[in-house]
Formats: sequence, structure tokens, C-alpha cells
Amino acid sequence: MHLGIRLRLAIPCPSCGCRDGHYDNCPVLAIQCLQSRQKWLPCPLCSLNQVDRNDRDLWECRSCHSQFLTKTAGNLQAPVEVTGEKFGILDENADEAYFVMLVKEKGQGKFSIDCSIAEFEEQIAKAREARDEAEDSED
Repeated sequence: MHLGIRLRLAIPCPSCGCRDGHYDNCPVLAIQCLQSRQKWLPCPLCSLNQVDRNDRDLWECRSCHSQFLTKTAGNLQAPVEVTGEKFGILDENADEAYFVMLVKEKGQGKFSIDCSIAEFEEQIAKAREARDEAEDSED
């Protein structure tokens, strides 16, 4: 029988300093939450895994900016014109398939989730720079 002491080493989060996960206001936690909502689905036209919902609630490829309309797209700000070409977008992670039609107009690449992630990453970088400057001034 062994009654030895166990030592658990937990590296703190570089942003919030928490050793057991993250605090609620941690930008790393916010990025992880947003990344879990991001989609990287295969584009029917260019075959790159770059398709996600854009700000107009259309499927858009981040690479070729082709847009696709589903039958259930009800939040459109303006009517869209489709070419009539029909495709399928397969989401293997969610075990779903989306049947879509190609939109004539190219997308503008506006993805709110991508912008939010970039803002949080910038916030982390600024905090890291400030911390590094404070450490340099102490030396």
C-alpha cells in the first residue's frame, strides 16, 4: 500500500491567471466559445473547408466568397437572386447536410464570429505587451 503525496502542476492561463480552467471574463474562454460556434465546411465550388454563415445569414466561402442560400434562410435583409444551381454542404461534425442554391452575388466576407475572435486575440496581445513592459521596467 502506497500513501505517497501527489503533486498536481497546473500552469495558469496567461490571460486570466486561473489555474483550473478560466475565469468567466477571460478572453481565452471567449475565443474558445466562439471557435466552437465557427464552421469550416467544404465549399461546393472551390472544395476548401472555408464555408460558414455570414452576417447576412447566407452560407459563404471565406476563400472564393461564393454565397449559398438554404430554404430556411429567414433572416435575410434583402431578397437575393439565385442562379438555380443546387448543391449540398455536408457538416460531418454535426451530422447534418444543407441543401443550398448558389447566389449570383459574391459575398463580402463579413463574419461576425471571425471579427469577434480577432478582437479578443488583439485584447490578449495588448495585455501581454503591457505585462511584458511592466516586467521589463521592474528589471
